[in-house]
Amino acid sequence: MKKNIALRLEVAEKGFTLVEVLVSLVIFMLIMIAVYSLFDGGQWFYLHAERRTKIQEIARMAMEQLERDLRMIGFGIPQSSIFGGSTKWTPEIFVSTPGKIYFRADLDNRHAMLTRNAASGDTTLYVEEPDLVCPAPGFSQIVLARDNRRWQPLICTGADNALDTITIDATPATGSESCDSEECEVYTPEHIFYRLTGDADNDGVCDSSGPGSDPFCSIERAVIFGNAPLSDDSTATFETLSTNIIEFKVENSGLLRVTITARDRSMEGPQKYQDVTLVTQILVRGDAY
Repeated sequence: MKKNIALRLEVAEKGFTLVEVLVSLVIFMLIMIAVYSLFDGGQWFYLHAERRTKIQEIARMAMEQLERDLRMIGFGIPQSSIFGGSTKWTPEIFVSTPGKIYFRADLDNRHAMLTRNAASGDTTLYVEEPDLVCPAPGFSQIVLARDNRRWQPLICTGADNALDTITIDATPATGSESCDSEECEVYTPEHIFYRLTGDADNDGVCDSSGPGSDPFCSIERAVIFGNAPLSDDSTATFETLSTNIIEFKVENSGLLRVTITARDRSMEGPQKYQDVTLVTQILVRGDAY
């Protein structure tokens, strides 16, 4: 009987003391804090990387579009005067300031050689791929250029792929000069406009680049099809190419150098930002050939 009572007392005394429970709770809390810190750090790193990827993508897309256009500067742009006159297309880059560049090119590469000579006054021209140079009969503004120098503006009124011909308006006609097929090409030139919005002082730096100003400024782009030189952007319809831009610098001295800096909020704290800067240098066609 005494043995049974002793055994029961021994069993009853087994368990956790208050100190052991408190130590266990402290250890558990430390483990949870460590796990939370690890998770929070991973989440912060992910969000930070995601935002940086976003801002890099914004800058990259703007720069890629700009580079594609800039590489075409001067292509299809006659270098001398109009047939029977003195009007010229040059300069190919007609505005180049920090925050703005306006230039001319046959961007869509819709050009074709003549396959037969064109005499003065002809209203039918034999060309390669008529649909290419006359995609919108009655509206397609084209330029007939000889040796990429002397030129004549024309309106294409029709295209016949079966006969490889295009018809042109009679006013103006092909001009007062004939065009040998080996020397003459048809181009569809455009005027291209890039500008930084929110840059009142024209220094290429966004005027609203301080804390809380996001999405800051934008790079806008416009294209005007035309068969004669333009001098300004008064008739251009601009579209936003990229937002979150705080700098758009254009330097035209020898090489054409363009700098784009994009900005977005950082995860480092309130009113903290991260910047991504891309720079490109391009040799203008007219300087290369």
